[in-house]
Amino acid sequence: MTKQELIENISKFSIEEYYSEDTLGIVDNSAVLIITDNQFILTKTSNDGKEVHATTFSDIYQIIYDINDSDFSKMNKMMKTVKINSQYGKENIIARMINENNQKLFLFHFPKNISRNQYQLLEKFNELYGDILNKLTLVQGESFVGIENNPIILVENFEEVILYASAKIDDNIIPTYDDSENILGQIIIKSSYKSR
Repeated sequence: MTKQELIENISKFSIEEYYSEDTLGIVDNSAVLIITDNQFILTKTSNDGKEVHATTFSDIYQIIYDINDSDFSKMNKMMKTVKINSQYGKENIIARMINENNQKLFLFHFPKNISRNQYQLLEKFNELYGDILNKLTLVQGESFVGIENNPIILVENFEEVILYASAKIDDNIIPTYDDSENILGQIIIKSSYKSR
């Protein structure tokens, strides 16, 4: 995925349309959410939702963190994907989204601790999309939003995700990688907290 493709995918993605879509018989329809210290990015996976989550996470990290491809020239695609995700993605909140064959899933994965900025971005995400996800859960008749834990925790409403995240805030976190020069997603307009 190129930077221009990512920008276009972000601009045309609608979470409500994505989860309202009838996907009976469709087996490749994925999307992702990444929350860094500076932005959240919400988009379908590469190839109009047909690419696996891991590859799209890796593609996005390469774009927002200006990762030099030559650093991974001796690796095959899968090894490169694993290396980039484990190195550059370990501090981010991520979510894997699926709406395939009318089966829905929105599964969050949190690092051990998150920054105050990440928490505020998650709150901003909730402000923009929490009601939509709660409404879609009611229409579905069962929750499809969860938190990757052992076992997976399904939540009744998005406020439970916010509550879970609030216990992970660490104000001493300084992000290892900086994406502030490549803001492509949503940001906090008025943040009382600035990363150092």
